[in-house]
Amino acid sequence: MAAMEMVSETPDDKSLRDLFDDIKKTLSLRSVNSDYRTLALWPDYLADAWGRLKPVTGRDEYTAAADRLRETARTLARTSARTRFHCLRSACAMRGRTQRKY
Repeated sequence: MAAMEMVSETPDDKSLRDLFDDIKKTLSLRSVNSDYRTLALWPDYLADAWGRLKPVTGRDEYTAAADRLRETARTLARTSARTRFHCLRSACAMRGRTQRKY
């Protein structure tokens, strides 16, 4: 898999550094996630998107969804590949999606 191009976590541009600091502070992150660093290739887009997303991150629904996602990721990381495949297949079936061949 090819590496994604992304901006350094400590960019030269002050406004981008400030934006990264705000993202880390708001989301209680130790480092800036790769999705934000990749979106920073288009700094105006990232600034606009973060401006729209930031208010949502304070909502109870967001916090609950993030907690559920985090716990699901931890659970899946602890399971075997076969179990993960079974869970994925079951989740697709529950949503009416067809299975892809892996």
